[in-house]
Order: sequence, then C-alpha cells, then structure tokens
Amino acid sequence: MKISVVIPVHQRQEAAERALLSALGQAGPLHEILVVDDASPDPFRLPPDLKDDTRVRVIRAPANLGAGGARDLGCREADGDWIAFLDSDDYWLPGKLAAQAALAEEDRLHNPDSLVCYASGFHSVFASTGRCLALIPVESSEPADFAGGCWFMPGSTALLRKETLLRIGPFDASLRRLEDLDWYMRFALAGGRLRVAPIAGAVVEIGKRPAFTVVDGACRALECKWLSRDAPSRLPWPMRARLRAYLDVERAAACHYAKDTPRTAFFLARSLLHRPRTRVHIRAWWQPIAEPGIAVSTSSRASI
Repeated sequence: MKISVVIPVHQRQEAAERALLSALGQAGPLHEILVVDDASPDPFRLPPDLKDDTRVRVIRAPANLGAGGARDLGCREADGDWIAFLDSDDYWLPGKLAAQAALAEEDRLHNPDSLVCYASGFHSVFASTGRCLALIPVESSEPADFAGGCWFMPGSTALLRKETLLRIGPFDASLRRLEDLDWYMRFALAGGRLRVAPIAGAVVEIGKRPAFTVVDGACRALECKWLSRDAPSRLPWPMRARLRAYLDVERAAACHYAKDTPRTAFFLARSLLHRPRTRVHIRAWWQPIAEPGIAVSTSSRASI
C-alpha cells in the first residue's frame, strides 16, 4: 500500500500545521502528504523544518474550490494508490493509519472489491466546553444508512483506494456543505460498504457552526438533486425518507446554535415525522468507548 494523505486548508495556518504533523507522525505505509491550499488570502506556509521533507507537497488552488473541490484536486495530484483524508482543523492520534491499513489488507484477502471505505473511531471534542466523546462508528453496507448522515466522520477518518474515488467520481463542486453526504450516497448506491478499525484514531473538534442560510442552501440543493420527482438520480424510497429526516436534523442543529428555539423544534418535529424514532439521530450510529479525555489542542505541535 502507498497512502497519500490529502489535507485541504483555507485560512488555518496553525491548525493545518497541527494536522500535517499528526499525519507525519503515523506509522504504516505513508507515502506522501498533500496540503491543498484552497486559495487562502494568506497562502499556507510549510514550517521551516519541513521544507526539505520530500514526503510533503503543498498545492495551491487557483481559486477557492470548497472542501470537496480541494479534496478532488489533492486526489488528482496524489501518487499513492490509497487516499486518506484529514480536515485541517482535526488531527490524528498515533496508530490510526496503521490500524486502518492492517484492516484493509486483511479485508482484501477475503474480499478484493475496491468499493470499501475504511474508517476509524474518533474523539469528538466540543471546543466551547471541552467535552469529549470517544466513539466507534457502526459498519454498514446498507444504502439507506448512508442517506442518514456521515456518522463515520469521512473528512478525517476515511481511507479509500484511489480507484474507488475515480469510479464514483468527484465531489459535487456546487455544494459547499454536505458534499460528503452526497458523495457517500453515490458510493453506497454503487455497492460501497464501510469497515471500521476499532481504534479512536482521530480528534475531531466541533467548533463554530455555519449559519442557517448556508446549511439550508445545501439541504435544498440535495433535495432538488435526490428527492424531486423529476430528478434523474432520485433515490429509492427508504433512502428518501432517511435523507429528508437527516436534512431536517442539520437544519435543526443550525437553528439550535443560532438560539432559535421555535425553528429548532419545528425542524426536529418534521424530521421525526419523516423517520419516527426516539433519538435525534436517525439510528444509533456509535458505540461509546471508555478512553482518557483528550484536551482541545491549540498548539500546532501538541498532537505529536
């Protein structure tokens, strides 16, 4: 295996350094790291001690592409036969990449199908409170599950064969949010499945949420693409119900963080009508695990 790590970044110099260093600290078949500067007004700069590291390349996009477009650019430039994604505001813990690589190698001995995403568990850290949850996502090969959210944090835990990315096609450049959800629905409909290495290998920091208008715009675009009667890619019924329910969870979350209680309640209630259940999320996506708490790291060197 030759793994290329793709880190999209826009105006996050210090956080992106932290992500980069956490990738460099991984054992396993790490081939290269591509930091894709998504046309930041202040271009990303490699730390001086890494300028001669041949494993690291910085690619600057000529215009702002969004997270999905930046990932696509990194994938096109990657030399490896495997791609691992890492968002610039998250970072990996030691052993993450090696555990995924071992799972992928073992799995492919029994099932050589390339349409597999290998994820890991993660620590979800809420920057405002410091609260931390260590979670292991459930595995799935059910297309309807992939319409119910990106419970496996694909922006910072996904490992896929490059041929899988080419087979499914690029991220939708018109989406500036929920582009992961859109891509993984296509992945699931093509027969994709999710395997999970049982290690909490990434730290995903939950910070400021986007405005409701941004979230609602992405939700409307996905509804038009996947749910309208004349949509060429209209989803089968079980996926339609789950997608409607999940998009309203996204809307409710945006309203909640904007302290708009009436609209939070409205969208949650509508979500429950689309998909009756006793929890906010579409199903129980995670198995909590008892691990030491992870403090929010603000230093670019703190995660190594």
